Amino acid sequence: MAETPTAQTASLEGIEAELLGAIAKAADLGALEEVRVTALGKKGRVSELMQTLGRMAPEERKSFGQAVNQLKERVGEALERKRETLGRGALSARLAAERADVTLPVREGPLAEGRIHPVSQVADEISRRLISTFLDDGDGHRPAFGAAEKLQTDPTLHDRLLFNEYFHGDTGAGLGATHQTGWTGLVAALIVRNAERARGAEAP
Repeated sequence: MAETPTAQTASLEGIEAELLGAIAKAADLGALEEVRVTALGKKGRVSELMQTLGRMAPEERKSFGQAVNQLKERVGEALERKRETLGRGALSARLAAERADVTLPVREGPLAEGRIHPVSQVADEISRRLISTFLDDGDGHRPAFGAAEKLQTDPTLHDRLLFNEYFHGDTGAGLGATHQTGWTGLVAALIVRNAERARGAEAP
C-alpha cells in the first residue's frame, strides 16, 4: 500500500532530522564524509528516495520530487557549513601546535651554541643585502653604480660612493637624486652597526 502524502512528508521530516543530527555530531572531516556518503551517496538515503519517484503517479511524483530536492539542498548546505566549521577548527589546532613566539629572547642554551633568534636572522639578511648594493661584486662592479661604466671602471671614481635617493629593486642600481641621505643613510648606519658588532665579538 502506497504512503499517503502526509505519511510521506512525515517520513521525509524524520530522515532530515536523522541526517542533520548525524551532521551535527560529526567530530572531524572523516566522520563528516561518512555522513555525506550515507545521505547523498549513490546508495544514500536521499538517492533511495529519488529512486521511488518512478513508481508514483505524475502529480504525486511532482510534489514528492520537489520535497526530496529541497531535502537534498538542506542536507547539502548543512554539510558545507559543518565542513567549514571543522576545517577552521582543524586549522586553528594546527596553528596553535606550530605557533612560535618570535618576540621571546633567545634562550641561554641555544645562544651559547651560536644560534640566533629568527627575527635577528631576518634583520641580518636584509642588512647584508642592502650593504651588498655598495660593495664590489665578484667582477669588481658595484651594483649601486648600475650601468654607469665610468663609475664602475675609473679608479679615481670607483670609491666615491653616491648618496642615491632610492635604488632599483632588482639590480640595486642607484636612482633619483645623488645627494640624498634616505636609503644610503640607512645603509651607512647598518655598516656602522655591523662594524660595532664585529668589534664587540672580537673583544676578549
